[in-house]
Amino acid sequence: MNEKNKVLKKKIFGWSNTNSSYSITVLPKTTKTVSSIIKALKNNNNTILGRGAGQSYGDQSLNNDQIIIETNRLNKIIEWNKKTGVLKVQSGVTLDQILNHCLKDNWTLATIPGTRYVTVGGALSNNVHGKNSYRKGNFGEWVKEFKIIIASGESLHCSKEINNDLFFAVIGGAGLFGIVTEITLQLIPIPSPYLSVKKSTASSLNELMNDLDKETEKNDFAIAQVDCFPKTSELGRGTIHAGNFTQNNSKTKDIESMRKISQNIFGIFPKKLIPLIGKYFLNDYTMKLVSGFKYHLDKKTSSEKYHLQDIYQFTFLLDNVPNWKQVFRHGFFEYEPLIPKEKAREIIPLLIALTHQYQMPAYLSAIKVHRKDNFLLSYSMDGYSFAMDIPRCPKEKEKQDELFQKMNKIVIDAGGIVYLAKDANLTANEFRKMYKNVDQFLALKKKYDPEEIFQSDMYRRIFKNNKEEMTNKIKDRENNENKLLNLDQALDLDQEYANKLYKKNVNAGLLGIYEILGLDDLDAISAEGMEIKLKDGRKILDFTSALGIVALGHNHPRILKAEERCRIDKILNAIKLGPSKLQSALAHNLSMLLPDPLSVSFFTVSGAEAVEAAMKLCEKAQGTVRNKFITTKNAYHGKTHTTLSVSRSGNFRDGFIHSIPDENMIEIPYNNIDALKKVLKENGDKIVAIIIEPIQGQGIEIPKEGYLKYVVDICHKNNVLVIFDEVKVGMSRSGTFCAFQSEDVVPDVVTISKALGGGSRAIGAMVTSEKLFKKAYGKRETCGLHTTTFGGLGVSCAVAIEALNIFGDLDFQKSVREKGEYLKEKLDNLKAKYPNQIKNIKGRGLLQGIQFNFRNIFNGKFEIPALPLIDTFDKVMMASLVRTLYKKYNILAHFTDSNIDIL
Repeated sequence: MNEKNKVLKKKIFGWSNTNSSYSITVLPKTTKTVSSIIKALKNNNNTILGRGAGQSYGDQSLNNDQIIIETNRLNKIIEWNKKTGVLKVQSGVTLDQILNHCLKDNWTLATIPGTRYVTVGGALSNNVHGKNSYRKGNFGEWVKEFKIIIASGESLHCSKEINNDLFFAVIGGAGLFGIVTEITLQLIPIPSPYLSVKKSTASSLNELMNDLDKETEKNDFAIAQVDCFPKTSELGRGTIHAGNFTQNNSKTKDIESMRKISQNIFGIFPKKLIPLIGKYFLNDYTMKLVSGFKYHLDKKTSSEKYHLQDIYQFTFLLDNVPNWKQVFRHGFFEYEPLIPKEKAREIIPLLIALTHQYQMPAYLSAIKVHRKDNFLLSYSMDGYSFAMDIPRCPKEKEKQDELFQKMNKIVIDAGGIVYLAKDANLTANEFRKMYKNVDQFLALKKKYDPEEIFQSDMYRRIFKNNKEEMTNKIKDRENNENKLLNLDQALDLDQEYANKLYKKNVNAGLLGIYEILGLDDLDAISAEGMEIKLKDGRKILDFTSALGIVALGHNHPRILKAEERCRIDKILNAIKLGPSKLQSALAHNLSMLLPDPLSVSFFTVSGAEAVEAAMKLCEKAQGTVRNKFITTKNAYHGKTHTTLSVSRSGNFRDGFIHSIPDENMIEIPYNNIDALKKVLKENGDKIVAIIIEPIQGQGIEIPKEGYLKYVVDICHKNNVLVIFDEVKVGMSRSGTFCAFQSEDVVPDVVTISKALGGGSRAIGAMVTSEKLFKKAYGKRETCGLHTTTFGGLGVSCAVAIEALNIFGDLDFQKSVREKGEYLKEKLDNLKAKYPNQIKNIKGRGLLQGIQFNFRNIFNGKFEIPALPLIDTFDKVMMASLVRTLYKKYNILAHFTDSNIDIL
């Protein structure tokens, strides 16, 4: 390294003076030298961290006893296009430099944090936000592209199109992937560097947040300053500042004048003395007086009228007091959780109350409104951030640690996160509970930085599992062998240990099948829509719909909202305590979606239970003279004792005594009208009902046109009841609410389940006519002959009501049909490309299957043994296909043991 690249060893502090470390700092002057510096340093087994202006609060920009590359000499504005607002800069350029350069052309940064002294590299690495985050999002949303030098010394160009995995990880990635050297930003046009602003006060937290919501609807910028000292009804009172950029036609200051910070208060008292004097007078009592005085002064001077402020006055309030942080003698912690919108009004008072309980109040506090973005570790969600500046108390460290631990638990339970740019207290366990994409982040880091060259004190604190933690984890495993696991322990199980417990305590044989299919490593950390995110960073596309349960996709937002509403309202989650409103509403909805006369519902917890309820209903209604049921070949209706009697697929029936004797069961081929005619002719007066799937779910067998109508017509002529089992194929999967509704036909009983629970609750239903239900259970002495303990619980019904509002939407059903046609077209193209290997494409709507002819795969090059070995060969080939799709292509698909050739 030459003299141009300064090398110093010095003590470095986090911005809030709570953390410090000694590091060797290197200050490259040009981007060309950064790569050579990285190569030279990493060869000496050093770890490296990039650092801009050092504005992050805790230990994020520290690298104890290691190397820091400071980028503040990489401070050139490379290119500025004042027509398009596109700006290219080096990463050490500060936001102050950008504003000074671009405001005169009436362009500004889309989102600006509370200080101008942040570098662009630091803003990108923390994906910073401002008072307009709810309107313009975070800083990263306005990054067009950047260059980063990674551990290999290579410079990579990253954008949403190029190296996009790195693009979404580096933004908000705390500098852990390399040194960002150049950044291209999209700025936004403004009428002038002035804002039209207003100030208002609110006497309680609830009023403050309600007013803040109103201001965010009318203004591009809004922030609520909170007085955290009151403990009574005025808890959370505060002041709202809101505004919009505006045209200022009066005489204005030039940009340089705006940037200039006045050195005195009222032109007399030097501002620089405030920290020096303040540290000797700052305590809970004086800050309570100051906060109260400010609130009442704001209340007296607030007005609905707008007034002008320049961008510096409005945005950088605390920058006006030089070195203001020194007023905190021992430094301070800024605890800034971001809380989901629906939880914030509940959680913020709890956090304030905790600071009162521990006698460690927040001296400065503010609430901002945010929106969600897609960066991997982004401080973003649809919610409210609540920043609290709490003085560090070294003499009460254990007590203060306990305070933050309790606040973290409250935030975690609410689904919130803490701002890493300001954090100094999170543990690795707490961090993982807040940020669900940690493993995906680390998988990408392993890809681009396999030797973990880029590290920080924060990285070692919350990202890495050190040997002690691993040892403790092994000890915990051994200790937990003979103990009950709590929920936290269960959620934190690593997959290897979970598999061990599954083998021992659940189903060893099934685990063996998962191992063959490669699914034993499906360590899911989250699921949304079609996508399952794994701990190793992979994103899996789920084509199984979890066997029909998640036909709406995993964790559908409307279903989650219904669950949350039930939790907040603490609804009654029991039955048989009187008529249930939710059961009544759900039954009404089903009657609206099904044709007349299907109007009476009985609720269950599974499809098999719904089928049993249907069969019992028919038996009771038909009387004891009739004792036979008709089912179809390859049918599947469940695995309980009674449903096994009517199921005819796979080996599920082998070795069991069936509830309905075989002599009372008649099996006919599916789609065969002549076979049904013959059975009815010979046994019509003895048959209770026929149970049939409108589409056979196991083999995706589509009925011939008119088949279902003929079944209903001929059975009714013979007084035989008709049960349509829609458990697997209903709920709009085929493009109509129930599959049978593609024809002009009405059965006597319908069974539904699986997706009825929206993917989150176990619920099923048997729906029949009022006439048939009364015939079976219409008397006082018979109305309770068939009941259930769990069928139709309150939350299950609530979720099902919301699910039906989605499934029953005709536009939704139309969309299923259109997407099904698109999928079928693509699958047909695949069949045309591989005519020998793909035998058929089967299905309707988005219920589709590919039928293979595995014996043709080798095009006659090998002779496949016949009879018993053929089935084994098909199983091996299908298992290999499912495994390859999952392992290589991140696609989850399934097959059934009864139809081994259909994917």
